[in-house]
Amino acid sequence: MSEQFSNGTINSKQTNKKCNFECMFIHIYIFIHVKLYFKDIIFFSGDNHGLKTPYLEAKVEKECPRTFATCFKYPLDRIHKLNTFEESKLYFHLYVYNLAGHFLEVKTDPFILPSRFPPSSGTVVEVDLENYPSGDDVDYIFQSDKLCFDWNGLWHIDNVAMSIGIGSTMETVDVISFQNITKDTKCLYNLHLQPFKKYFTFARASVRSGIQSVIVSDGFTIIDTDEVVNAIHVHSGIPCWPYEVVNITAEKTNTSGLFFVQSKLKNNQIYTILPRDISLSSKDVIWIDKQKQQFVPIVQQPMFKSENKSSFDEISILPCQEGKYHQAHKHVFDVFWTVNGDKMEYITHFKVGLYEVKADGSERIVETLRNAEKHLQFHWNHLNLKSNTAYRAIVKPCFQKTCVVGKSSERVTIEEAFSSENDVQASIFVPNRHNEEVNINVTFRAFRCGLTENALGYAGSLFSAIQIKNQITPWMFLSTNESTSVNVS
Repeated sequence: MSEQFSNGTINSKQTNKKCNFECMFIHIYIFIHVKLYFKDIIFFSGDNHGLKTPYLEAKVEKECPRTFATCFKYPLDRIHKLNTFEESKLYFHLYVYNLAGHFLEVKTDPFILPSRFPPSSGTVVEVDLENYPSGDDVDYIFQSDKLCFDWNGLWHIDNVAMSIGIGSTMETVDVISFQNITKDTKCLYNLHLQPFKKYFTFARASVRSGIQSVIVSDGFTIIDTDEVVNAIHVHSGIPCWPYEVVNITAEKTNTSGLFFVQSKLKNNQIYTILPRDISLSSKDVIWIDKQKQQFVPIVQQPMFKSENKSSFDEISILPCQEGKYHQAHKHVFDVFWTVNGDKMEYITHFKVGLYEVKADGSERIVETLRNAEKHLQFHWNHLNLKSNTAYRAIVKPCFQKTCVVGKSSERVTIEEAFSSENDVQASIFVPNRHNEEVNINVTFRAFRCGLTENALGYAGSLFSAIQIKNQITPWMFLSTNESTSVNVS
């Protein structure tokens, strides 16, 4: 006798054991309420638009999970060519035959297969919404606990689940693991990122099939503005590092601690002796700043005496003046700066400006901020600075479009020499008419430079009264409290 089927149920399930779509299957599980023996299963698949497969014979598996009577699987790639829409839900229609030829006809509920395609490609960028509301990509961020971002693309017909992560390279999300976000999420908080390290933002878009697309930014660096500003040192004047050293030679006498300059120095040029930790004295120069070893030569080849250095191999004389407080020129201004450590590699450029410092401490801009690129010094010319007025330069380090608070140079006062209208009185005493040495006493009131400052020093020379351009003696340092002896040939 043949055995007729009673009602049964059918379930479908997708399986994917970490392989590409071509090895994914749809599993069909059949549960029959009464014990029976069946011979064959014929099936087809379709959707609202018609059949997706012809009538096919199922290859029944030997064992099925739990209490299912039978089961078989079918490759997904044969029926799922494109993304599945809501109006194209799939179903399976089965004919289960017993040994007598009777069959049970059963149909699954319609279902949507997961997409076989990942979300589209896209881009993710870091943004600074406070300073740049337009959402431009930035490479530098000035706070370590907050990251704002924006992305586009990553489109999919199915619902997309978004997550954001942070990595130390473009390959790994090893700093902040992926965090689920909504479309309205614009920033991550409480990050505790390290300054002066480069990070990368990852955006991951996933669909319900488990297929995902991951994109990564071009990276960003956290900047600690306090560290940057503390690493910058700004000074007025001309730096010493670009200049070649003026050769010096130790005097070829038995007098220790003396040396003279081999090259001829220029009048009215300020020079600096390096290193600055030596103690020198000289009557051939006017010291502009003794602590910084800055001087103006009285003679072209001045002689120096050292109190604490017997070897002069390491001494250098350079035509520069770092950190000056006064100048006579009204039409030029120089500033330079240094950057400690590795902070220079993060700075994209500098901006430099010049300000007038008024008596009440307020400031007025004289030269607006100008781009100095990555140079470490700047020279203004064609200025019209005012006499007896102080000026200072400001240098701001910049990171792309953002410039942070900068550092200022020393205040430089523009000095103007006033005509003293002094009568210089000199008296000559000849101890012995056969001796070529005479004593000369010079008397005059102090010369004023600027509003309050006296001259730093004085030099004198004897000229012929008949021919004023005929200089008899070289320029010599004049002591302000004693007579000066000169040799007249």
